[in-house]
Amino acid sequence: MNMKNGIACLGVASLLALTAGAEEIAYTCRDGRGESFHLSLKRTDAVAVRSVIVPIEPGKAMEISADAEFRAADGKPTYNDCMIIASWVDVRAKVRHGGGDINVPDRAASWKFCQRDYVRFSDRVDGGVTYRAFSDTFNVPTNAIALELECFVKSRDCEVDFRSVRARAVPALPKRIARIVLANPRKAGKTITERVALVEKALEEAFAKVERPDLVMACSEVFSTSGNPDPKDKWERVPEGPTSQLLIRYAKKYHCYMAGGVCEREANGVEYNSAVLFDREGRLVGKYHKVHLTTGEFLGGKLAGDSYSVFETDFGRIGFCICWDNFFPETMRQLQLNGAELVIFPIAATSSNRLENVFRTRALDTGMPLAVQFRQGNLPNRIIGGDGSTLAEAFRVNEPCWADIDLAYRWRVWWLSVGAAYGDPYQLYDAERNPATYLNR
Repeated sequence: MNMKNGIACLGVASLLALTAGAEEIAYTCRDGRGESFHLSLKRTDAVAVRSVIVPIEPGKAMEISADAEFRAADGKPTYNDCMIIASWVDVRAKVRHGGGDINVPDRAASWKFCQRDYVRFSDRVDGGVTYRAFSDTFNVPTNAIALELECFVKSRDCEVDFRSVRARAVPALPKRIARIVLANPRKAGKTITERVALVEKALEEAFAKVERPDLVMACSEVFSTSGNPDPKDKWERVPEGPTSQLLIRYAKKYHCYMAGGVCEREANGVEYNSAVLFDREGRLVGKYHKVHLTTGEFLGGKLAGDSYSVFETDFGRIGFCICWDNFFPETMRQLQLNGAELVIFPIAATSSNRLENVFRTRALDTGMPLAVQFRQGNLPNRIIGGDGSTLAEAFRVNEPCWADIDLAYRWRVWWLSVGAAYGDPYQLYDAERNPATYLNR
């Protein structure tokens, strides 16, 4: 290994950048498993970065992996102070082709990035040590000519061993298209039976107009058991109740996921405002209990849920929030942190201002598409993209609202926190949170 001017040249290039209070204790040469090195910080106002630069193959994806052992002086685990950023070098950068090295000494002055991504990880904590396994795959951006893996530690008195840092070309990741449909029953009946019949009529029109849906949200918040006028019966069981049985029947008939809103009473008598999800064979995938209850709901005896469940489907991970839930920004953020890629949002009613501004903002704040389904007829059902744009909407009673959404797509934004490059808000708003400063109450 040849070291000069802080640069390690190993066929691929490496760069070490340190601030005061940081030092590199040891460096292990590249082997067949990647590069390994040890970084040390002695102050909380310091940062150390080791950059590993690798070639790429246009039209392919790069599979990135590494392991890290993190030991902090305070014995606490790491959150986002030990990370890897995949920075894609733009074609505009000055590049010198000689001996396989990219012009690392001129990097600060001349390098430009077209895209920067945080590499996902999973943690295991044992005996005060955080064992972090990094693993992620990204399609190579169109304008990229190289990949820089920026391995860093910051703001902690700590010792970190990075091991087997590497990236290899693999086939490009395919799109993951999900056809999402919001049925549109609006008129109210006097009994659950009448309401369920209205839902079925809306489903018949939806399936007549939309071929091969992946997920159909049949009815909005507690459609069959609440509203004005109220039906005689106020609740039903899941999956034995009439709404669930309707969803099961259509799931089997059309081989798609079916969801809907119900006022649920469990066997122990506890009542919830619920969203239920059935798979393509009519099996119950799970149910979400509304966390933020209105005054009328909790005074009326309903119990609040206590978690933000995310459900695995064969096309991606989906979450639900119900009406008043989405008036609290923490709901969408927690669903994002829990891994949701799409949120279904049944709601009774609201103002046009919230539909046009607040709900768009919820999507923008998380980079997640949001499917808004109303129970009452004052506003259109709408599917909002992760960039806040309208993908589809429908207002007329029984008219389905539907869109094809690529759940592998990231709604990237220029600049954000990553400089003059495209960043992924879905990643960034998680990776760069500072939860230690937030109120925990």
